Amino acid sequence: MVRLSCTPLRKTRQVADEDDDVSGRCKTIDVNETTVKEMAEFDTSSIPEKANLGAVILIKIIKAKSQFVAGINFKMTLEQD
Repeated sequence: MVRLSCTPLRKTRQVADEDDDVSGRCKTIDVNETTVKEMAEFDTSSIPEKANLGAVILIKIIKAKSQFVAGINFKMTLEQD
């Protein structure tokens, strides 16, 4: 006589490290990167034009993240005056 026993395997998911370039995943990036600094300066210079404000000064880039989708999205937290 043959005896069969079936035990289901536990379902697991492989989670990518934050350093892995995975499409759609947000990744923290260095606030001192040239690209981040250039975008922060552009943002700071374009705000007064769009909002009819006086001069806005970039004080500090607090944090920055990038997200790879159809292109690259950047999310930044800036301190401005």
